[in-house]
Amino acid sequence: MTLVEEYWFDEYYRVHKLRLRDGKIVLTIDVYREGFPLEPEDRLSLGQVSLLYSDLSPNVLGLPGIDRVELVGLEVPGRRETIGVRVYMSRDPGPGEVEEIYRRARKAVEGLASDKR
Repeated sequence: MTLVEEYWFDEYYRVHKLRLRDGKIVLTIDVYREGFPLEPEDRLSLGQVSLLYSDLSPNVLGLPGIDRVELVGLEVPGRRETIGVRVYMSRDPGPGEVEEIYRRARKAVEGLASDKR
């Protein structure tokens, strides 16, 4: 069984599907937009660079079997960017559903209010 799969969409964006030891699945989805539209719930900093994390409702993607959705951002002095979405699942989506989750995640991020700090 492959533990990591990589899917490419729209020429530059990818999704990694990770199978965890407990059988759960994590999708890491590349997205990009200026600003981080939510107040970070958690951050991990090293010097002047911080990773930002905020949970979204699992319902934001409108698909069954999604346990958690996490928005990931990057902050440097004077600038924030949204760089990814992580989707935690208790079931294994097939390639077609991975693409649907990717498209819905990108649309959800585009629909969030902007914060261009």
